[in-house]
Amino acid sequence: AAVADNLIDALMLPDDCLRSDKIANPAVRSYNKTLIDRAINPKATLAFTRVKGAQDPMSTPQDIVEQAKERIDAFLTTFPTKPEEVSQKGNKKATSKPFLSHAY
Repeated sequence: AAVADNLIDALMLPDDCLRSDKIANPAVRSYNKTLIDRAINPKATLAFTRVKGAQDPMSTPQDIVEQAKERIDAFLTTFPTKPEEVSQKGNKKATSKPFLSHAY
């Protein structure tokens, strides 16, 4: 439990970090873009506007992730996230697919 508590404490965002009034809702943005695209081309596919990586305003800021790296590693050691690290009924299952994505 202490490992999880330490991870949560390390990943806490500063009060001024997540400004919901400044972050556009990705679902609403995607809906609006899809609506515009389909007005021009009725066969247009769904539009997705959320960006991945450092530019994503909904992701944990990179500097906070870097500061928490030691606690993230401790959490991943304590709670394995890959099938080959998790023993199921004493049998280790070897696979190259990740069970859960890493936090960083």
